[in-house]
Amino acid sequence: MIFVRVATAAMATQLLGGDVQQVAAAQSQAWVDGAALRCYRHALNAGSRKSWAAGDATSRGVFLAQLSLQGEWGIPEH
Repeated sequence: MIFVRVATAAMATQLLGGDVQQVAAAQSQAWVDGAALRCYRHALNAGSRKSWAAGDATSRGVFLAQLSLQGEWGIPEH
């Protein structure tokens, strides 16, 4: 779901009025943000959390967009 988080961070930043630098900062933050564990998405561990992945990635993207709009810098190497 990394691509969902990165895309959401970029689009949410732009939709909330961010400039190019803020969009880039949000995207770099999204790339290095902690990834979801895969263990709950595979048999024998699959459960209701499997369906949370996209919603969780989207909420993280919006959170990172808000951080960037508040002045959080991007990660220079990402």
